Amino acid sequence: YRLFKIALYAKINGKIDFKELLGYTPPPQVGQNLSSQAFSLKIEQYKEIFTLLLKSEYELKTNPKLVKKEFLISNLLKLARILKN
Repeated sequence: YRLFKIALYAKINGKIDFKELLGYTPPPQVGQNLSSQAFSLKIEQYKEIFTLLLKSEYELKTNPKLVKKEFLISNLLKLARILKN
């Protein structure tokens, strides 16, 4: 969520202000790492990730017959696929 927030803030404002985003100013190296990680994903990938997490949460809460271990492994594999693209 934090990386998504950084990417959107930069897209809207044209710059990154960590003080406003995080409430504090991280060390320069940490800020640079956060920025590079945030921009390594496209907005469409963030959308896919949040959709996957939302559907997974819904399924876990509503399906009592669900085999949770296999379901979670399956969703982790889907997440890995999204991150690789």
